[in-house]
Amino acid sequence: MSQKPTNSKLDEIPTEEEEEIRRKREAESKLFDQWRRNNPVIRQFESKYKTKDLKLSWLDQQIEKQMQKEREEEQARRVLKERDEKLKKAQEYEERFKRELREKEMNLKEDLKNQMEQLRKRQDIAEELRRKEDEELRRKIEINDIAEKQKN
Repeated sequence: MSQKPTNSKLDEIPTEEEEEIRRKREAESKLFDQWRRNNPVIRQFESKYKTKDLKLSWLDQQIEKQMQKEREEEQARRVLKERDEKLKKAQEYEERFKRELREKEMNLKEDLKNQMEQLRKRQDIAEELRRKEDEELRRKIEINDIAEKQKN
């Protein structure tokens, strides 16, 4: 068995029979296309199909826009929720800080009140001691005066 070379230039040239078949197919294809373009039923069907395809495409776009809008709204809600949580934490921190500050202030007032009370008691004691000392001094002077008078 001998094989023909596969890369021969002669193999690339179509034979008359092949050329006739190709032209016949081309003519049938053109006739079919012309029949499709001229047939009102097929034109109506293709028109409806294209309209339906266009509507579906439009509907897909609308659905995609709606989904994008919902994603953006969800993102916005998430951002707002995070902001609200941060704000709430900041407010709680501020309230706790103010409460602690008030407690410290009350404690300082109470300490100051106690210190003032102690100071007042010490002043009262000091005043009492001065009064007793003055009384004692006056008695000594009187005793000295009496002793002087008795000597004379």
